[in-house]
Amino acid sequence: MKLQIGCLSMLLCLVAAECGGAGMGVKAGAAGASPATLSADEARSIAVGSECVEKGKIGASEGFNEHSGTWWFTLDMKPEFAKDGCSPACVVTEETRSAEINWRCTGLKL
Repeated sequence: MKLQIGCLSMLLCLVAAECGGAGMGVKAGAAGASPATLSADEARSIAVGSECVEKGKIGASEGFNEHSGTWWFTLDMKPEFAKDGCSPACVVTEETRSAEINWRCTGLKL
């Protein structure tokens, strides 16, 4: 149950204004964090060439997570790939310049 609540909290933080647009609740200048070396436009280009577009439509940027070195984009899944209780994102990793789907499933049955 603790993991499910943590995932839900993370999802809510993404939407909340208190996140300051930094994505995943990461504040700029946080200890151990690194600024993005890949622009949002470059990250979006990587996402467009990935599995993300095979299974859904890439939406708005949710920001850059300085701790993980990842750009996050909303992902509107095609009906045949959608999963109940999940809010997927297309995640671009700066280091590898690759993208993958993060399902962000809460485990909560709706």
